[in-house]
Amino acid sequence: MNNLANIDLEQVETLPSHDKVRRTDAWHRYGKDFPRRKIYRFLLSRQGRLWNDVFSEYVHLEWVPKQYKTEAEISTFVYLHTFMEDGKVWFHDKFMDGARLVDDFKYGSDCFFRHPETKKLCYHRKVKVDYAKRHKEEVAQYMRVLGDYHQLLKVAGIWYEVKGEPIKSETIVIDGLHYRPAGIAPVHRTWREKDIPDIAPADGCKYKIINGKLYAPYAESRYESKPIGPKECLLEDLTKKVHYWNRRNYGSVKLTAYRQLSSKDLKKHGLKNDRKLMAGVRCKKCGGIAGDTCIYHICPMCSKYREDCTCFGRR
Repeated sequence: MNNLANIDLEQVETLPSHDKVRRTDAWHRYGKDFPRRKIYRFLLSRQGRLWNDVFSEYVHLEWVPKQYKTEAEISTFVYLHTFMEDGKVWFHDKFMDGARLVDDFKYGSDCFFRHPETKKLCYHRKVKVDYAKRHKEEVAQYMRVLGDYHQLLKVAGIWYEVKGEPIKSETIVIDGLHYRPAGIAPVHRTWREKDIPDIAPADGCKYKIINGKLYAPYAESRYESKPIGPKECLLEDLTKKVHYWNRRNYGSVKLTAYRQLSSKDLKKHGLKNDRKLMAGVRCKKCGGIAGDTCIYHICPMCSKYREDCTCFGRR
């Protein structure tokens, strides 16, 4: 609006009586009118060009609002503070402390950055990881499933055949409600009533008496340990630590077989035990190790056969 002091008083009446005012009861988010998709396509088509030329073209785009034509705003799309270290490009994220590798970019599927040496606009697409496939490959290193509760497990570098069977749960379902044993039902009677065989449940309506045992109402907790499934690892030591809401109850399965695989079994399933490297020089005569069980054939001083060594004035 022009200064009213420089306007003829007769034209004051022609000025608008009111101006557009933003609603006070509405919430306006900053950046709502930021054309992200169009800017993304614009940067994608300019990759490989000098960043100064790209930014100069960006600030002259008519469809970009004036308040977003700054490096501070475009830095939400393009990482400008980059540097080289060990032959790799690093960037400073204004939302996180410290520097990060462009190859380890995790906040989105891809990103744009200005190369610190060529000063060109570069584009990095994040490679999608198939976590389900990677998990199967990790599990295959120590477990092979042969059937329900029948597995081949690798313990301390040795393959074993492990079998199990689920333990029957003590939970009873009555009229759609779950009950668990709560001990022996309490009996409330005097010395005159000691011959009465009846058992009275506590609270009367909430508890049930079955075969002389008191069963209490039970509601499964959200974070309670789940029973082991027929295809899950039967040994807790082999599994990695999981969150408390995904724990497994290893007491729900009883192991019925646990034996080491023979050489024929290993060949049949295409498996190999880890070879333990033994320190020292092995004896060709008895297979022992120098300084341990083969001190009679190998000299502990020079690690040679005693008939060939010159220690202690021999030969």
